[in-house]
Amino acid sequence: MGKGAWYDEGGCLLALVAAGGATYASVERVPAAYAALLLAPLVIWLWVLAVRRWSRMAPLETEARTFVRGLLDAQERGAALPELSPQLEQLLTSERNERRYRRWKEARKRR
Repeated sequence: MGKGAWYDEGGCLLALVAAGGATYASVERVPAAYAALLLAPLVIWLWVLAVRRWSRMAPLETEARTFVRGLLDAQERGAALPELSPQLEQLLTSERNERRYRRWKEARKRR
């Protein structure tokens, strides 16, 4: 989670290509290179997709983290965990490692 999808990275790459083409056109006096600016609407469209996706996924990530924390709490009390999707498994591992780090840090402070 918190990672860009193909359209986020693609939008950045296309923006660089458009900027490079415009720079080349102005420095080398090659008017045809200004055609790279035609990529600008595509860049904007891809970034709008990325923002929409992020705004839809942010609340879901919060819910998933809350769910995983509940699972870890139940596991610490002795409950068996159900089979999880690979994404939730990854989130569970991340949360477990974060808890271990916090406990280690607290134990180190007490010394």
